[in-house]
Amino acid sequence: MIDGEIVAAAQEESFSGLKTDHGLPLQSINYCIQSAGINVSDIDEIALATHNLNPVIIKIKRNANFSVNDWIKEQHFYWKPKLFGNEEVNYYDIFKNNTKFRMDDTYPIDHLLSTYGNKSAIDEFKKIRIETISNILNINKNRIKPITHEDCHVFYSYYASPMRGKVLAFTAEGGGDYSKGSVSIMGEVKKAGKNLPHHQQI
Repeated sequence: MIDGEIVAAAQEESFSGLKTDHGLPLQSINYCIQSAGINVSDIDEIALATHNLNPVIIKIKRNANFSVNDWIKEQHFYWKPKLFGNEEVNYYDIFKNNTKFRMDDTYPIDHLLSTYGNKSAIDEFKKIRIETISNILNINKNRIKPITHEDCHVFYSYYASPMRGKVLAFTAEGGGDYSKGSVSIMGEVKKAGKNLPHHQQI
């Protein structure tokens, strides 16, 4: 965005060919910088979606790589023994040898893969994400601002919609930063002569 206007946008799947690809979207970043006609030094801030990402899920690119059989396998070999057998199961071990998966090798997170994203692993991964982006783009990490997962959905829905004024925005999460779903009132406030988005959780 430049001066509040979206000037370039891209999804990594357009470049990688992997539907719903996720992780660090380096090809999309390069495209947007080139398309906007700017240099990395021109960037004021980087918005980083989600505070509480599970490093194991990012490593295996679960939503992009999983077949129907993999979702069933997850239920049978991870959730069933964990929830009904009170067993400790290494989630990553179940899927790490799947040769059909395109794993994420951008982040140095192999030491975090022994747990299914416990709180300390998630907190460390957040720091690793910021440091990795800072190093790759050669940008001060203070310019990288994590944004709450649910808020990303809410603001996207507002900007992608023609509706203005007071608008209800709903999220339905598989897993967000703090909820499985939320309801917000969206609107705009006047600041420095511009209409800026504002939302209130209800």
